[in-house]
Amino acid sequence: MSAESSREQSGEGRERRRREPDVVSIGAGLVFFLLGGAYLLASGGHLSVNAGWTLSFLAIGLGLSGVVGAVLRAFRNGRDD
Repeated sequence: MSAESSREQSGEGRERRRREPDVVSIGAGLVFFLLGGAYLLASGGHLSVNAGWTLSFLAIGLGLSGVVGAVLRAFRNGRDD
């Protein structure tokens, strides 16, 4: 096996393509992180959390992250054409 063929197998000869961040996953993670932090503060008595508002903010946050992800995907696909 030559040095060149071993380099191709290990991936050293290829250029690595940079991946775009997944906005929907980041947005959903932030929503759950903030809601978890709110419940953590509520368990310590520092904050009062209403379950109705919590579910509303959860739905709004996930919906917004989905809309932003769809718009960015459409923008990227339009830019590639």
